[in-house]
Amino acid sequence: MRLIIIILLIILTLLSGCATTGSSNGITEITGRVEKIERTTRLNQPSDFWLIFGLIGAIIQLSNVGPVPTNRYSIRLEQGAIKTVLTDSEFQIGECVEIIIPSKWESKNDFRYGEVEIEISIKCAFK
Repeated sequence: MRLIIIILLIILTLLSGCATTGSSNGITEITGRVEKIERTTRLNQPSDFWLIFGLIGAIIQLSNVGPVPTNRYSIRLEQGAIKTVLTDSEFQIGECVEIIIPSKWESKNDFRYGEVEIEISIKCAFK
């Protein structure tokens, strides 16, 4: 019985050592306020899943291609710069948001759909 408990404790310790710690390596978080909202569309990218069904799957996949409504936000940063983000998320003008940018796109000002994440923030110190 003790041996089983010891083995379970070792396994639990090893598994907890593999858990993520929320490290932000390679990610930049920028805070700003929504200044402008444009309703626009983006091209839907259907899943390649349907291709496993051959010709019928390819026809279904092609039928799923088309415009999808989305939002383009102009976000003013505290330094005065403006970043443009295309996302399905809904925000209001004046809301404080945080843009989570992978380091490979850190210097960009315009982000296509899916390149960055955007979420509500309470970190805005400016109006």
